[in-house]
Amino acid sequence: MKKILLFALLCMAVGTAQAQTDQFTVYVEGLTCPICSGGLETKFKAVKGIAQVKADFKTGKMFFVMPPKYKMQMSEVKERVAKAGYATKGILVRRSDGKTEKWGELKAIAPPATGPGS
Repeated sequence: MKKILLFALLCMAVGTAQAQTDQFTVYVEGLTCPICSGGLETKFKAVKGIAQVKADFKTGKMFFVMPPKYKMQMSEVKERVAKAGYATKGILVRRSDGKTEKWGELKAIAPPATGPGS
């Protein structure tokens, strides 16, 4: 019983922490391999406050969270993606106060072609 209660409290704490962050989904063009995704992740992980960074070259999507006290704007996200050598196609931000901000195309990018003839 103690384990179940502890697990429930842990889940509630994680949910609360997630709700107290701004959540960014960035649609990036130009990620063609795992090394590209990893490089972009590294650039964003170096920014103070950013956590849970995950870039997926197959979908062209990058996700990260940040405490609202840093007030990261979409223009800064676009600038950082460009400095890493990629193009931002769209951004979706779910702010900790419940507001949603959108810019550009919010759809996954087709994965790079592989195999014969590519």
